[in-house]
Amino acid sequence: MLGARMASQALNRPRCDVRRLAAEAGSALSFPKRHPVLFGMGCSLVKMSAGDLLTQKVVEQRHEIDWRRTTFFGAFGVLYMGGIQYLVYVKLFSRMFPTAERFLALPLSQRLKDTRGMAEALGQVAMDVWVHIPFMYFPAFLLLKDLVLNPNGIRSKGTTQAQEILAEYASEFFELNWATTRFFVPSGIVMFGLMPMHLRIPYVACIGLVWASILSYMKGGDEAQEGIVDAARKAQHSMPAHLRTADGLGRALSKLAGDWVTEDSFWQVLRSEGFTRS
Repeated sequence: MLGARMASQALNRPRCDVRRLAAEAGSALSFPKRHPVLFGMGCSLVKMSAGDLLTQKVVEQRHEIDWRRTTFFGAFGVLYMGGIQYLVYVKLFSRMFPTAERFLALPLSQRLKDTRGMAEALGQVAMDVWVHIPFMYFPAFLLLKDLVLNPNGIRSKGTTQAQEILAEYASEFFELNWATTRFFVPSGIVMFGLMPMHLRIPYVACIGLVWASILSYMKGGDEAQEGIVDAARKAQHSMPAHLRTADGLGRALSKLAGDWVTEDSFWQVLRSEGFTRS
């Protein structure tokens, strides 16, 4: 009897373990649906931080990581991309496009026949790419970036600096938003046409790793880009002096050519061309 009971327990234990593991897996897989905001914030944190780190190490090839910059990208991912974008993509868009949730619940074969649903999906893409991103996302990103990373910016100059930032953004408006159009129109068709509501932010976080790298490269390294431009300007301004030096040396060498050169004659010719002995 004892042996039979032990055998029965041994047979039942793995079955219980499988049930427990299945229950835990089901709970983990349902977490995005039960807590969409928290899950979206976590994905956005990882995505934005990883994108900036990838840009610094691989694209910019920095020896030392700018952790302050990476922290900003991570915080922006949590607050804006995980929080505000959830309100835009899920709460606001579901009200503006009331058939969106019903459309996403249909099988794919029926969605292709639902002209109103497809029209609303394309409408959400247009609202995202040509309204939300250019007039909410980019201004918020640029102003917060200056506020956090630039001690001589908005924190010291206030609204004057903010106006300068927005004026600069206006000057590169088409460049930045042409990049977003090429990137987010195809990905937006997938998101608004295929993704359930609760998976929109995680989806944006996944495909956004590439976008975070693009944005970090375009707008994250302004200080380094300004340094390169400044160095180029200095080199350009000093070029006439270097050309005059080279020209003077050329004339001096042509005078010395063919003669037996002594140290005194060498410096005599150089002084005649405007060079001094240190």
